[in-house]
Amino acid sequence: MCAFSERLAWLIFLSIRPFMTNGLPDWMIILRSIRMRLSFPEGKSCAVWLLAMLIGGCGEPQQASSTPPLRPVKWLTVAPVGSGQQQVFTGQVRSAVHSTLSFKVSGTVAELPVDVGDRVLAGELIASLVPVDYEIGVEQANASVDSADAEFRSARANYDRIRALYENNSVSRGELDQARTRFESAQAQLRAAAKKLESARRQLSYTRLQSPMQCAVAATYVTANENVNPGAPVAEITCGEQFEVEIAVPELLIAGFQQGDSAVVRFDALPGEQFPGKVTEVGVAATNVSTTFPVTVRLLRDDPRLRGGMAAEVTIELDAAGTERLVLPPVAVGEDRLGRYVYVLDSRHSGAVLVRRRAVEVGALTEQGVEILNGLQPQERVVVAGLSKLEDGMAVKLNGAGTN
Repeated sequence: MCAFSERLAWLIFLSIRPFMTNGLPDWMIILRSIRMRLSFPEGKSCAVWLLAMLIGGCGEPQQASSTPPLRPVKWLTVAPVGSGQQQVFTGQVRSAVHSTLSFKVSGTVAELPVDVGDRVLAGELIASLVPVDYEIGVEQANASVDSADAEFRSARANYDRIRALYENNSVSRGELDQARTRFESAQAQLRAAAKKLESARRQLSYTRLQSPMQCAVAATYVTANENVNPGAPVAEITCGEQFEVEIAVPELLIAGFQQGDSAVVRFDALPGEQFPGKVTEVGVAATNVSTTFPVTVRLLRDDPRLRGGMAAEVTIELDAAGTERLVLPPVAVGEDRLGRYVYVLDSRHSGAVLVRRRAVEVGALTEQGVEILNGLQPQERVVVAGLSKLEDGMAVKLNGAGTN
């Protein structure tokens, strides 16, 4: 505050002080008091004198700077890196030959003579259904076959007799045709009854669930006296000594997998040991639960200590051809309705550093960062933080030295 302003404030305070005990003073009294204390010349307006003193007493205000401060940005220089990269995935061990068994018919579980971990031989019973209804079906089909067979025998005998009489001109042609029609109908009915009997016997056989080969029981899903529908899981078996691991691969990495790729598998239950593996299956469709793709790795070495369900860690080296590529930190790549982009530093304008938005095409997400397939060149400088606060063409201040 200038010196005159301080004097004016003091004079105003002294002028109104006598009236402060009686509430707020009338403004005319205050103004008269100020005029008396300042001893204005006759005929001069108080307001004019006060205005002149205000203009002369204070200097001109300082002009505020109209240039906004530059926004500091972190940046790095784009440099190519080697493409050989190792990715680690987790999964569970399972037998290379495994199957989930289920009944083809519905019914009530009669028995489940196996437990998890049991080894079963080929043809050994895993589970069975109460067969009463299906046994009745077989008996009814048998009765139908017997009836159709009797009708067939009678029709055949009658046809043979009529045909002999026709050859001796003892019956008419119409009677012969009628006998042949009855015989052929009986023959067709017998064949149909035999097919129904075959189907009934097959349905009865479906009430017994047997092991297709020498296997081990990995899991059971039903209990005795439980009603099951066709196709409902009853038991899971694993067969053979060869194992595999199924892993879930994100969509950004699935393009780097090929059948035959080498892998190294480790198990928490076997610390310090590793098993060679090979990719045998690469999923072509994502799972329903998440956007990951199933990949199967077959172990190339057997070990009796391995068990289905063990936790496994699979290390796979992707793109081991040795070519170089551009990689950026994920925070350096923005995305909006126009697509993915980066901000490139441009210092060609009178010494000022500007940011330029540039569209890029990205590839796989790796431990090193996001692979840039198109849109950048080596040695270009890229902003690596605060992209949402920048605009194309904005002037910025570099914050420190860029590093890869």
